[in-house]
Amino acid sequence: MKRSRRVSDQNSKGVEFLMKKHKITVIKGTGVVQPGKRVKVAATCMTQKQAVVIATGSRVKGIPQIGLEINKTT
Repeated sequence: MKRSRRVSDQNSKGVEFLMKKHKITVIKGTGVVQPGKRVKVAATCMTQKQAVVIATGSRVKGIPQIGLEINKTT
């Protein structure tokens, strides 16, 4: 697990570096896509020149039927 987390962190940092290098703005939060390449996240509304990329992320799920619950403290 330790190695898995380390590799995952390394990959995330690599992607973050590439986005900064290519001047990609990252906005974290819940948002709404609006007409005309506009995205509203919280109180911020941005209009993009080229494209909008939506990365939804992922969530780990447990399997309660077999007794596998996720430790939500970490």
